[in-house]
Amino acid sequence: MSISRHLSHRMTNLMVSMLIGTAPVISGLVVMDYQFNKQLEENAKVSIEEAVFAIDRVFDSLHRAALHAQPLGTRPCKEVQQELESQARRNPRVHSLVLTRNDAGFCSSLGTKPLHTPRFAKGEYLRLNMNSPTIPNGVLVEYRLVADTHAVIASTYGLELRNELRGFKDGLVLLLEFGGLYLWAEGDSRDAGRPSLSEFPQNGGSEKYGYMIRAGYPAGFTAREARQVKTNIMPSLVLIGLFTSVLVLWSLLRNRNPVK
Repeated sequence: MSISRHLSHRMTNLMVSMLIGTAPVISGLVVMDYQFNKQLEENAKVSIEEAVFAIDRVFDSLHRAALHAQPLGTRPCKEVQQELESQARRNPRVHSLVLTRNDAGFCSSLGTKPLHTPRFAKGEYLRLNMNSPTIPNGVLVEYRLVADTHAVIASTYGLELRNELRGFKDGLVLLLEFGGLYLWAEGDSRDAGRPSLSEFPQNGGSEKYGYMIRAGYPAGFTAREARQVKTNIMPSLVLIGLFTSVLVLWSLLRNRNPVK
């Protein structure tokens, strides 16, 4: 065999082994992308379920507080004021309890502070209040429990909900929506714009309390995280590819030069 032909065969074997060696690298990256995207999508779905469960617990606490205070609504404020204040103090999640009659407040657990009656639309029983005079510049979540002409309005701080949303620290953004108002871990409706939820968006709601939770990853998140993952696994894939190339080349050379 001529030298040129021999070199040609050597180069052919080398190219074949290199091409075959790229297969585990390419397939590994493809599988990684697929699994990574599925993981983000699944995480968004599961996180919504977990968030609804956590937020419902906050509202369950408000409901129990309102239910416990409800019998006080049929008596004069001077008789129940002390008990109303005591009930609010015993529940660290409660900002205030307000007793109303015919939609007008007549007694509040805030005592000497001016009585403020939250206004609910017809049929509304859960709302965000971003203009409450009791906590200027803050956010209250107000829950109304009605019995005939009497009602109890129990309120909690928006911070309680934000703390629940901050528990999801894997880059996912969760937005809690009440009608046209909303809040998330770092802001609310008063900010300039809604947070980005453009990647793997998911929606879910509470059957018990009627609010919505929207979840998603911000624009560019997937690409950034995928680059980081690829950087971490690329050395391993390259080693596998090189090992595969060496085995293929050794096999080709061995077949061309069988042991006699």
